[in-house]
Amino acid sequence: MGRAGGSLAERRCCHASAEGMSECSKRDAMEPMDGDRKASVNVVALSGSLRANSSNTALLVASQRLAPPGLVIERYHGIADLPHFNPDLASELFARDGSIRAEGWNERHPGYAAVRELNARVRAADGVLIACPEYARGVPGAFKNALDWLVGGDGFVNKPFTLFNASPRASHAQDALRVTLETMSGCFAEEAALAVPLLNRDLDASDIVADEAIADRIRRALVAFSGFIAEWRVEAGVYADNPR
Repeated sequence: MGRAGGSLAERRCCHASAEGMSECSKRDAMEPMDGDRKASVNVVALSGSLRANSSNTALLVASQRLAPPGLVIERYHGIADLPHFNPDLASELFARDGSIRAEGWNERHPGYAAVRELNARVRAADGVLIACPEYARGVPGAFKNALDWLVGGDGFVNKPFTLFNASPRASHAQDALRVTLETMSGCFAEEAALAVPLLNRDLDASDIVADEAIADRIRRALVAFSGFIAEWRVEAGVYADNPR
């Protein structure tokens, strides 16, 4: 099924890390692309938590505010609206080529709109930023359900993604997420992955942005992710007049 998502990063001429960016990677991430190539990088952010005061959601909101020029981060809010994954329903929703069928599911299943929006948002994005907590040493069920709804479509195939986390101790969920997302044929930007110790600190997005040490780490990670996507675009041939 999927291929090793880290292979793109390993082939980069300017391999970067969130803690120490190379100058050419910074340039690739921050400067517009030549000619008619798409200049801005559009990322959809998914939180694996449904909690109103989730630290992982706050981390994503802070990332939106700290995004460097040229990087646009938009959050998807519909995880709680998705129906339970059902392969029979998925076969009705997705065509054999992975595209979403225009008709056939909407009237019979109210959850169609949420599933369709999730797939459309992921497919249209240049990359996916995920921040997910760990429950019982694994990925929360609601978020795994969302990922299952992406499997039947083609929106996540070869899609750059990276993982943020509000607790360095949540390594089991992070490892499981990486395996799942690479199996789904995503391209993991390991150099942009970030774990920030927010557990039990009661920080909201504004507090995170105001913390210079944390904010600097987030900025570096986002620049690394933007640079990874910029090179992926070159390799994949994704330009403004040739959308994915």
